[in-house]
Order: sequence, then structure tokens, then C-alpha cells
Amino acid sequence: MCYKLKFVTNRTFRALVCRRIVLIALFASVSAHLTAQADSPPCIDLAKVTAESYNPGHSLYILEDPDGVLEIEDVVSPEVDARFRLHGSRLAPSFSYTRSTYWLRLDLCRSPVETEARRSWVLELGYPLVQDVEFFLFRREDLIANTLTGSMRPFTERPLPSRGFLFPLNLVDGGVHRIYLRVSSEAALVLPVMLKSHRGLFSSYTLQYWILGLYFGLVTVIALYTLVLYLYVRRRTYLYYSLYITMIGFFHLSLTGISFQFLWPGQPWWANRSVIFFIYGAGVMILVFAREILEMKNSRSWQDRFARGAIYVLAVGWAVSLFLPYTIAMKSSFAAYVVASMVLLVAVADGFIRRVVVARFLIAAWGFMLLGGALLSARSFGVLPHNFFTIFGVQLGSVLEITVLALAMAEQTRIINRERITAKEEALTDALTGLFNRRHFDTLGEKRFDEARRDNTPLSVIILDLDHFKAVNDNYGHETGDEVLRIFARKIRGHTRTNDHINRYGGEEFTVLLPGTALQDAAVMAENLRRLVAEEPFVLRSVGRLDLTMSLGVATLDRDESFAALLRRADNALYRAKESGRNCVVSD
Repeated sequence: MCYKLKFVTNRTFRALVCRRIVLIALFASVSAHLTAQADSPPCIDLAKVTAESYNPGHSLYILEDPDGVLEIEDVVSPEVDARFRLHGSRLAPSFSYTRSTYWLRLDLCRSPVETEARRSWVLELGYPLVQDVEFFLFRREDLIANTLTGSMRPFTERPLPSRGFLFPLNLVDGGVHRIYLRVSSEAALVLPVMLKSHRGLFSSYTLQYWILGLYFGLVTVIALYTLVLYLYVRRRTYLYYSLYITMIGFFHLSLTGISFQFLWPGQPWWANRSVIFFIYGAGVMILVFAREILEMKNSRSWQDRFARGAIYVLAVGWAVSLFLPYTIAMKSSFAAYVVASMVLLVAVADGFIRRVVVARFLIAAWGFMLLGGALLSARSFGVLPHNFFTIFGVQLGSVLEITVLALAMAEQTRIINRERITAKEEALTDALTGLFNRRHFDTLGEKRFDEARRDNTPLSVIILDLDHFKAVNDNYGHETGDEVLRIFARKIRGHTRTNDHINRYGGEEFTVLLPGTALQDAAVMAENLRRLVAEEPFVLRSVGRLDLTMSLGVATLDRDESFAALLRRADNALYRAKESGRNCVVSD
């Protein structure tokens, strides 16, 4: 009895265990199914999307076709459809340089809700350089829209005129629609997909075209202005700067798709090649500009030979890039950008070593350009999202670079003008005494002479000569004589008016030009100068105290004589002063 009860109990226990195992397996299966359904995002209900612009990255599926052999009939089949993988990110899909073709899948629906959200929508692929794009729109199993476009096709074939790729979405309420995009490109493949209402599309593109219009307007104005400056001043720095800005401007026109839309819509081959062409051009011109503004050619250094060699290499690549396969040409253009950056850094370092002031401007300018390029590259490689700063960061960096380069040219112009003024002053200045020389006196005297004749005002001249100065040189040496002349110049400079002009006329002879001064006042000033020299001894480092005198001749302009005649009369008066025993003033 007890044995039989034990047997029944064991059999019941085994049945209970089996039922529990079955229930656990069933629960696991259902859970896995529910989890799979949860991982698969539902279609995007556009009627419930309140924003005017929507990023569908979390609902976007991607399929790679390495050989590019799949057709739409293959892609919609269950076997291939199961190979799509969820992107699941708001970052734009990016595949850099690839030979593969990619398929994008997106499910949309719109519930029959009577709200303001019942808008017309557009799918945007926002990268203008995708070469081949094919758009498919299905409702259930019916293909209701198919569009073939891309940067390698004429612009007029686009469904909507835009620098990017826009595809209208005609969705039926209550139905699920599936979008397929087939994309391939020999350039970097960046796929920023957005859903936009017509209102959102108008707002975003209005803002974009305003920003780009301001940028290209600024670039155009600066390029033309610096070109005019070059034609006016004939300084090659302005020409190279204008050419560099032009290259940068056309590069951005091509990169943003503006040039394809407005300049050469019927030339898809050039629309794609122009990006490469202007990258190379910008690299060549920035090095030519840097070599000129840093004055590297005047240093005759190995850095200059290095820069010239890089310019020649990039120039050859510039020409050859038009004939290379597109992918190779595009990669080589970015390599040229890197080479130009490295050579520019070497050039700037050379400028710092030679203490060229504008070198610090160049490093700042190129830093802004590299920052903009880094934002563009980060967006292209999917590191940063497709937003305002990554879209227009390279243009912003370009504006800052252009501005800093303009400041560099302004600084160089200021330095050149200052050096020119200094050289001019040195050419008109006596190196020993710091007074103006005879050349300046002759030029300025003629100008003051014309003013006096025109305004009917007096003009007087004093000619001064140190007495027995030759004896100073003979007895104490020329160094002591030079020291005497410097002290003498300081004395007479400190006892004349601000509008009087003092000059060393030659040797120990000096002149003082007195605009607006009559003969009597000029004679009084001459006597004051004579007393100053005679009564205040010269204190010299080498010989100590030295007593000197001087003779002076004074003359005032007559109405009918020339400036040369005025000088002759003053010189004759000086001669008579010396004949009269020196240390006196004689007026004519």
C-alpha cells in the first residue's frame, strides 16, 4: 500500500516537472518574440509628428550590397529584407570611401487624425555629392513612386530644384508606406536623411540660402576688393590673397551644391570634378600667398625651397587630377590639403624664427580653417550629428580665416609703410646730428618759398657756421669733432620754434628756415643763438670743457628773387661775418 502510494507520487511529480518545463519554454519563446517586436521600431506616424523637421535615424534600416547587384525586386523579397540592420542613431550614416552600394529602408504611416499635423512631407537626402540616388515608395506591395537622380545626372532631372535631394511623399491615410533609397558614390558616402514638412522645408532652406548668400557675397566682395588693391598698388600679396579667396569660394560653391544648381546645372561631370579642382587650387594659392607674405623668398633658406617644391608638386597634382579616376583624384585632393597644411606650418615656424610679425596671424587663420574642416570631417565620418554647426562650420571657419588673413595683410602693409617712412626719413636725415640734411632743406625750402610768394608772407634764412672747427678736428680728432656737432645740434634745436626748420647743410655749416619771420626778428633769433653758443661752453667726454663761437648770416626774401638767390645772400652775409672777426651776426 505504501509502495503503491510512493509510485503514484513519483509519477505525478514527473508530470508536474514536464508541464513546468513546457510552460517555461513557451514563455521564453513568447518573450523572445515580444522582445524582437520591441526591438523592431514601428512605422513613423507623420500625423503625430509635431515638429516641422524630423530625424528618422532610430527607425532607419541599412543594407550593404558589396557588389551592387541587387535590384528592387531582390530587396523587397523576405530573404534579402531580413538582412537589413537597424541604424538606430540620430547621427547620419557615413561609409567614407566605399565601392559598395547601400540600401536604406524606412517605414512611414499616417493615421486618419484631423489635426494640423496633416501636412505634406518631403524626404531629404542632404549631402549634395552623392553620385547615384534612386528613390522607391511602396504602399503595401504597390510601387507608387520611383525617382532616379544624383550628382552625376543633370540637375534638371531632380524632382525638386534644390542643392540637396528632395523626394515628395504622397502618403495615404491609414496605410503603411515603405521607402527604399539605393545610393552609391565614388566620393565619401554621407547619408543625412531628414523628413520635412513643406513649411519646415521652406524655413530651413530659406535660412540656409540666406547664410550661404551672405557667405558668398562676403567672399566675392573681399576677392574683388583685394584684386582692385593689387591693380592699384601692384603688391603681389593682394593678388595671391584674391586668388586664394576665389578658390575657397568656388570650393564651397561646389561642396554645397550651389554651383551645380545655378552655375553649371547641365554639367554633372564638372560639378563633381570642380570640388577636387578647387581644393587643389586653394592648396596651391595658400602656399604661394604664405611664401609671399612671410617673405620666404628673401630668406634664401631651405624652408623656402621646401615650400616651392610643395607648390610645384601640388600644381602638377592640380593638373593631373582632372584625368585621374574620381576616387583617386578625390583622395589625392585631401592628401594635398594635408600636405599644404604641413608645409604651411613649416613656413609659419620659419616665419617665427625670422621674427616675421604676420606669422602669428597665419597660424591663427589656418587654425580656424582646420577647425571648420574638422567639423566637416566629423560629420562625414558620423562622429558628429548633421546640424547647423557641422553643416556650416567649414564656412564659418573659412570666414574667420579670411578675416585673419586680411588682418595679416593689413599688418604687413603697416610694417611696410612704417619701413618706407623710416627709410624716407633716413634719406632726409643727417645720421650724425639727427637733423634734416641738405636734400630735405632744398625740397622744403622751395615749398616754403612758394607759400610765401603765394600768401605774401615773409621768409627768412639763417646760415650758421662754427668758428675754427677745423682746429677741433686737427687737435682732438674727428670723434671729438662729431661730438661737438651733436651737442651743437641739440643746443640750437632747443632754442628754435616748432615751425622753424633746422638742417645740417654740410660739414659744420647749418641752416635755419624761418617761415613768416621778417628780417628784424630773424636777426634777433640769430643773435640769441650766437650768445647761446658763446656763453655756454661745450662739455665733452673726451676733452672736458671747450669754448667755441659761431658766425651767422641772415637774409629775408625779396619779392622778385628766387629761393636760390635768397640762399646766396644769406651765405654772403655769413662770409662777411667771418671777415668781420667771426662770432657775430650779419644781416643782408
